[in-house]
Amino acid sequence: MNDESDGKVGDAQRRLLAAQSELEQTFTQLRFALMQAQEEVKAQRDEAEKARLENYTELEAAAILKISESTLRRLRTGMPDFPHWRAGDCVRYTNFDLIEITEVLRTRKGGRKGKRGALREVS
Repeated sequence: MNDESDGKVGDAQRRLLAAQSELEQTFTQLRFALMQAQEEVKAQRDEAEKARLENYTELEAAAILKISESTLRRLRTGMPDFPHWRAGDCVRYTNFDLIEITEVLRTRKGGRKGKRGALREVS
């Protein structure tokens, strides 16, 4: 009987190891499928963002930001890597550029002493 019990235990262990291996393969497949789904969602979001892309002139951008056109121009010419793009001589801003500019203005606001102090540092 001892040999018979050992055989049953060994058989049960082999089945358990086979089930564990199968479970690990299934988890690996699920992780891969999840990563693919996440990449697809990101790609769809990126496409949706591009579809919502809007472009503004310097005058329109300044009006949206509630600053003067000259202030926006001074910031653009005085700061390297200021978010904007050009079409020939025409300066344009996307809605995403305006978000970045808002962040720039927000961080500069805390450090200035006078009403126009931060802008004078730039020019």
